[in-house]
Amino acid sequence: MRTVTYWIPAATLAEAGVVARAVHRRAVPRMPWHGDETACQRRADECNALLGARPVKPFAIVIEERTVDDGRIVNVWAGDRIGEIAAAIVLFAMIPLVGIASFYEVMA
Repeated sequence: MRTVTYWIPAATLAEAGVVARAVHRRAVPRMPWHGDETACQRRADECNALLGARPVKPFAIVIEERTVDDGRIVNVWAGDRIGEIAAAIVLFAMIPLVGIASFYEVMA
């Protein structure tokens, strides 16, 4: 298990959690203050100077990454879908083939 701590300047803990998960997914670029508490405090002070009305505080959001999750392979969905389609084709192709084989046996 890998643990990553992100320092997020935000007004609420819920906002900080959303931003941390987005940074972790790489949907939002990782900024220098996301990895350092003092840089995050400086960024929060800058935001407070700019915004004024909404107090921004630094939050430490810890995200735990599991390397093995109950034996599931997450990336296999494409291959699994191809296997399902192949199984359906084989199943429905066998119906007429069995019929043709039984006619062949009777005719021979």
